[in-house]
Amino acid sequence: MASCSFGQSSKISYLQMANAVATIVNGGKLMQPYLVENIYSTQDGEKTLVQHNEPVVRGQAISEETSNIMRQLMEQVVLQGGGKNAYVAGYRIGGKSGTSQKLDSEDENARIGSFVGMAPADDPQIVVLVCLDEPHSFSSMGGTISAPVVAEVMEKTLEYLGVPRQYTAEEQQRMQTQVPNVSGWEPEAAGQRLEESGLSARIVGQGDIVLSQYPAAGETLPRASTVLLYTEEGAQEVLTLVPALEGQNLEDATQTLRQAGLNIQASGPADMEGALAVWQSEAAGGSLPMGSLVRVQFRDDTVVDD
Repeated sequence: MASCSFGQSSKISYLQMANAVATIVNGGKLMQPYLVENIYSTQDGEKTLVQHNEPVVRGQAISEETSNIMRQLMEQVVLQGGGKNAYVAGYRIGGKSGTSQKLDSEDENARIGSFVGMAPADDPQIVVLVCLDEPHSFSSMGGTISAPVVAEVMEKTLEYLGVPRQYTAEEQQRMQTQVPNVSGWEPEAAGQRLEESGLSARIVGQGDIVLSQYPAAGETLPRASTVLLYTEEGAQEVLTLVPALEGQNLEDATQTLRQAGLNIQASGPADMEGALAVWQSEAAGGSLPMGSLVRVQFRDDTVVDD
C-alpha cells in the first residue's frame, strides 16, 4: 500500500506515460494518441491517401489553471532542480526526472532511469520521453543520464520545427557573433572593431597593418572570444596544446582555455551550480591554432530526482 500510493508498483507503457504528461501540459486536455498523420498507398506511380488522423480530445483531465501551474513547476525543475541537464539555451524547457525500481526483477538494484521534457514551456509543442532500462553506468538517476539525451532531441526538434529561441539576458551574453573582416586595418582600429562585435584581439607581430586573422572573417564565435591578428609577412600560425578540461566548472574551463589561447563554446547547464565539463571536441594533448574554438559539454552528475 505504501509503494502503491506514489505509483511505484504501477505499470504503464511509455506511450501512456508520454500521453499523460502531454495532458498535464496541454491545458488538461486528454488526447487520443496516434503514430502518423497520414498513410498513403502508392500504385502505378500514383499516391493515394488511405488514412488521415486528426487530433481528437477525449476529455478534460485537469483544469487549464492547474495545467498552467504544472508547466511552471516543470520549467523550474530544469532551471533549478533535478532536470538541469535538460537545459538548452534559448528554449524554455520543462521536465521531470524519474528513477524507478523494477520490483519484478531478481536484481534488487535494477532501475529505469527516465526523464520527460516538454517545450516550449509557455506553449508546449512537443513532449520527449527517454527511458534507460537497467543502465550500466556511473548512475541510474534519470536526471543525470536521461535528461542530456532529452536536451539533444529537444534542441534538434525545435530547430527543425522552426521554433524561435528566446534568450534571457544572461544567455545573450554567451550568444555567438560573427567575426568581422579587419585585414588591412591598423591593429588598434582592428581591435576596436572586434570589441564592437563582442570579441577581443590578440596582436601577433610588430607590423603596422593586419595582414591576416584567425579565426577568419565570417566565422562565428561566442562573445568574449579572442581573434588573433597577424601583422608580419610570413608569420607562422601559432599553435598551442589543448588542455584537459574534464571535471572543471565553466569558469575554470574558460580560464584554462584562455591561458592556452583557445576559445570555448559551452553547452548544457554550463553556468549552473554543480555542472562540470564531461566532454570536449578536441582531445587533450593535441595541437590547435591559437584562437580555435573548443566545444565543451557540461553536465551535473550530482542531481537527484525531485
